[in-house]
Amino acid sequence: KESIDPSQGRDVIAVASILPLLIGGFLERVRAGNTVPGKTASSAGALTTTEADAQLQFRFWCHAIVPTVTKLFSLYADSTVRDDRLVLSLLVSIADTLKQVLDHDAYLPSYNDPDEEHLLFLDCLTKGLQLFIRKDKNVSTSKNSNAKDQKANAFISSFHYLILLNHRLVHERLPDVISFSCAQLHPVTHFNHLKKQPKCQANELLSSIIKIYRELRQMKHLLSSTRKAFLVSKVCHRESESLQRVLSCGNIIESLSTAYQICPSGQIHEIWEFFDAWTLEITRRGGTTNDDAAGSNERDSSTELSFCVQMFIIFIRNVRTNKQNSTEIRTFSEKTMASSVATLLGNDISIESISARCDYFLRQGLNLCGWLVDIHTRACFWIENLHVSYHGSYSLLSQDSSENKNFDVLAYLQNVVDMVLASDHYLDWKNSYLKNYWKSASDDDSQRHMEDAQIPLHLRASLQRLALHRIHQLHSMIYYSKRDEYEQIEKEDENPSVASNLLVKEAKMLVNFSVYLASFPTDRSSSCIGSESLWSSLVQSLGIWIQYSDSFHVDIFLVWFFSALCQSNNISTNGTIQLHHTDKATAVSLLRDASFYDIHQLSASFFTIAIKFAMRHVIGTFDSIDQSSETVLMLRKKLSHGVDQTQSACHTLLNQANSARTGCNNHNISSVKRYDEISTCLSILAGAPLELSISPENISLMEGLVTIDLIISTAMKKLEQEERSDWTKLEKALATNRCIIAGILSRLLKGERTNSCLDILNDQLLDKIPNSGNSLLSSTSDALSELLVYCVEYIEKDTTILQSFFDKFNVLIEDKGEDKAVFRFKTTLARAIMKKMNMLLRRNYFVTKSATSSRKSAYDLFLEIARTLRRKMWKDIVRRISFNENSCCNSAPSYALLLASEMLSFWGYFFHRVDNSDPLDEELRSTYKDDVVKVFELVSSSYHEFSATLDDFNSLKYFLASMTACSQYLMFCIPPHAVIETIMDIMKISFLVKRDSPLLEAALCSLIKDAQLDHMEFITTHALKSSEEPAYATKIFLLLITVVKSQEQIKHLASRSETFLAIMMGLVRSKCDTPSEEAANVALFSKAAAALISRKELLLLSGREIAMILCEMSQFLFIGGRGKELDASDDFIIFKSCCSVISAMVAHYPKQLYGCPPPLFNLLLVLLTHLLNTTPKTGLVPKALEYARVCELLVPHKDVFRKHVVGLVLRYIQALNEAMTPTVKAKLMPSIYALLDMCSEFETKQINSMIDVPSKALFAPVFQSYQKYYQYHGQS
Repeated sequence: KESIDPSQGRDVIAVASILPLLIGGFLERVRAGNTVPGKTASSAGALTTTEADAQLQFRFWCHAIVPTVTKLFSLYADSTVRDDRLVLSLLVSIADTLKQVLDHDAYLPSYNDPDEEHLLFLDCLTKGLQLFIRKDKNVSTSKNSNAKDQKANAFISSFHYLILLNHRLVHERLPDVISFSCAQLHPVTHFNHLKKQPKCQANELLSSIIKIYRELRQMKHLLSSTRKAFLVSKVCHRESESLQRVLSCGNIIESLSTAYQICPSGQIHEIWEFFDAWTLEITRRGGTTNDDAAGSNERDSSTELSFCVQMFIIFIRNVRTNKQNSTEIRTFSEKTMASSVATLLGNDISIESISARCDYFLRQGLNLCGWLVDIHTRACFWIENLHVSYHGSYSLLSQDSSENKNFDVLAYLQNVVDMVLASDHYLDWKNSYLKNYWKSASDDDSQRHMEDAQIPLHLRASLQRLALHRIHQLHSMIYYSKRDEYEQIEKEDENPSVASNLLVKEAKMLVNFSVYLASFPTDRSSSCIGSESLWSSLVQSLGIWIQYSDSFHVDIFLVWFFSALCQSNNISTNGTIQLHHTDKATAVSLLRDASFYDIHQLSASFFTIAIKFAMRHVIGTFDSIDQSSETVLMLRKKLSHGVDQTQSACHTLLNQANSARTGCNNHNISSVKRYDEISTCLSILAGAPLELSISPENISLMEGLVTIDLIISTAMKKLEQEERSDWTKLEKALATNRCIIAGILSRLLKGERTNSCLDILNDQLLDKIPNSGNSLLSSTSDALSELLVYCVEYIEKDTTILQSFFDKFNVLIEDKGEDKAVFRFKTTLARAIMKKMNMLLRRNYFVTKSATSSRKSAYDLFLEIARTLRRKMWKDIVRRISFNENSCCNSAPSYALLLASEMLSFWGYFFHRVDNSDPLDEELRSTYKDDVVKVFELVSSSYHEFSATLDDFNSLKYFLASMTACSQYLMFCIPPHAVIETIMDIMKISFLVKRDSPLLEAALCSLIKDAQLDHMEFITTHALKSSEEPAYATKIFLLLITVVKSQEQIKHLASRSETFLAIMMGLVRSKCDTPSEEAANVALFSKAAAALISRKELLLLSGREIAMILCEMSQFLFIGGRGKELDASDDFIIFKSCCSVISAMVAHYPKQLYGCPPPLFNLLLVLLTHLLNTTPKTGLVPKALEYARVCELLVPHKDVFRKHVVGLVLRYIQALNEAMTPTVKAKLMPSIYALLDMCSEFETKQINSMIDVPSKALFAPVFQSYQKYYQYHGQS
């Protein structure tokens, strides 16, 4: 017992730190000595350990670790010696070496262990560690919390590895391990609760313990040890509340749930009795404490009881009921109700007597009772011939015990519900709750209407949950009652039962009670960790109680839903809706659940409540006006009746806001906090299924949305430009609102008129907002185009609505501002109008017929606005497209070109559809031709400038694609060769800059469809001149193969196909700079090859050419063949390309393949080898599917190919010998089955003779499964 010399301590620390390296090196060296020659270290199973080597490894570890363990024990035995760094280094050394023993399989319980020497050594080590953790002060002596945590983690890691080595080492010491581990769990705080409980070693240890005892089917022992852990915690002076932290760890709860779900039916009885006895013991112990120790014992009992009941509830929730155990579980639940619940609540339960019980007894008793009702209901589902009557089921669990005649929880619940629903406060709540919410100016104002709920705060959650479980039980009882009633009606019974009506009445009362408790504001402790959310309970049983609710309950629930989604990270209340710190996560989960939108009671009011919720916050943005003014109060009063009543009041408020703005610069109409909530609510609406908006309330929805649009756009104009962050929030809200407007406009019934609503909307959409972003411009364009469609459909009833729409649009066109932002705004909206007019002109033929009466038709108005648009904006458009350096308007060429595309496309389609016999304005036709020529000349001469930026280049592609949509009339205006040359030149540029060009491909395809022979000659010649760019030439050839139809086109292309085939082969032989470029070339080659193979009229391939193609493709997937590493996506592209070419050849050239099977099966062998070296992360599943399709295509040709399949099967057997992973083996089974199906008895015998005995043992199960599941045996 001498003090440790500092130098000696440093030496011990150094040795302890290097010891894991030495032991790890020795264990690895022993294992490496057993490596099979020829196998790589990465192969699974290449490094194995025999039992003899494991004995050597474990003995070495024992001798090496003994000095460390001895030193550690001596330090802890001497309380006078304390060196934290030394103790920590020894603990870490032991934990690290235990991990190496586990990783190298140096100890397994199945190994031969004479006299159990190895087990005894590990047991001694475990016992020593147990003694140390019992002295909790020794673990936490360090003043440094970091060192303290490191020590605790070292202990936990050691126990973790010991229990993984052999559970017997910790089996009898589980209470100490569980108590110590729970003490090291991170305490739950609000922020890590909202995110996720951080993982720690104690968490992993507890999860492993549950998993081990779940597999051992000894959950009873684990639960008994957990019960003893409370006593251990008390002995070791640990907080008993530390065990409660287990209930906050999601992975531990999930592990327990899984264990109970797969629990054998025979163990349910003993686990249930364990929880029942534990609950009774705590209850009786808590009720017999003397006065001296009453405080501490009551606190310990309440903690243990809460833990016990919560664990019991986890068990009840996850036990699976079925036809076999339903009767037994029903009996268990009734027994527990008469024992544990009766003890917790008291045998004589009533409103008067219940106040005399301990608060925690009552709360836990009601919680347990609720879940007993739930499992009792689930058990009754499986019981046949179940008859239900209202009076016979008055008791919750239908027990008929004479011992507890006064114990009736249902009677107590009904008395509480009757008392609450009969109170004046409830009636006032039902009549004025939502009205007060919509009228309230702020959260504080809305809370003034709430008073005391007459129910103790700590019992509200328990009573609500019990009521919800009772509703679930009633729902099941109503089903059986109605079934019996229908049978009585069919039998023409004179006195049919009406029990279902009474049950439905009770369910509706309980729904009233549950929603009332949830909406009632609690005290500030509701935000604390450990409190319960009353709304979460309603969400969990939403599908049941909603069937017995009315519109009032639905509206309250939706108000909570949107309030929770708009809740910030700081816990706060939102009006009369009380929010919990878990409510936002609950609401988000509900939002992502597709079945949520299938509840018709909710979907009917979803949009209406959402818009009213947004309107309530919109009204709150008028912070520049006194909230007590008559206009504001009138607006809030109208909101409570509906959003369609608010427009006139909003206009008045906006005028007052403008006056206040003029009078005082400090007034501001925008409240950013409010707009955050508005934006969130509108985003939810934009993402919801728009089918919810198809209802008679569409008109009122539009009124509210237009009002919101009006206020937000006004706020954006008032906001100073330097406040960019606030501006962005407002812009997002406005863009989202207009997306919703566009969606609802497209679903308005034909002929629905919304008074002045659409007139205001038209003004708003055409009103310029400075510096509008792309999202706002896009949503505005969508809404404006849908409004145009609505006006066209409504023109039959009102001829002025479309005229009014275009009149307001003309005002926007008249603006001659040269600013880029103004031009961008005008051209974007004008393009949206012209694009929708194009669509209507093509889709609806009725607009092309002039009206016979004097009034203008939609057709006439379309032509008029097109002429006006050209007259007002064409010169400016041409100047901006010209890229003239001297022009002052040299800006926004992409927007100008996009608008020109729509305008010229409109006139092109117009002239193409109009009959030449009709009187037309020849000057207009000539003007259109000049416009096309002018723009095309500008584009042809400056497409290099357009390709400088992505937006300009995309606009150029769109222009060419839209013009070629009417290719015949385009070629009437422009020489065909010039059009084709321009498009092909721009396509070549697109290939050089590695940009996809589907628009240019569509444009070229449109020209090819109507191309004459000389045009085809020009296209092929132009492509062949670019043979130095094989990818470009191959792409043109692919388009030609796909599009050509006429005999002249096919004959001309067939004469050039051999040349193009040579270019295609040069494409796959060319060197590429990057692997992605190589993968793209292979994919392009495979598409062109597959297309060429499928069209024999273009080129009939010979066996030599087919063999050449197959040989070229065989090199694609050689491992390291090209010295480049491909990522998973490129790798799959190449693999799929090879499979597609093989599939095309088998489908179209089977006889040619009969003459050259070696190249085919060489490629198949390369693909199989590649598959065997593929992992799930690198695309094993899709590749295996592609390979299986190819193998199945070969089965009809098995008479020719069966002898070549032997090599593929042998390669698979070789992979089995190399320790193929189970995943690869499972995914390759369909392919191997198809290959074996091609083999005859002769090939099977040949395979059997060419493999050794171990291979036969590995291949036999595969062949047997093929015979059992795949091989055809004929009809029996």
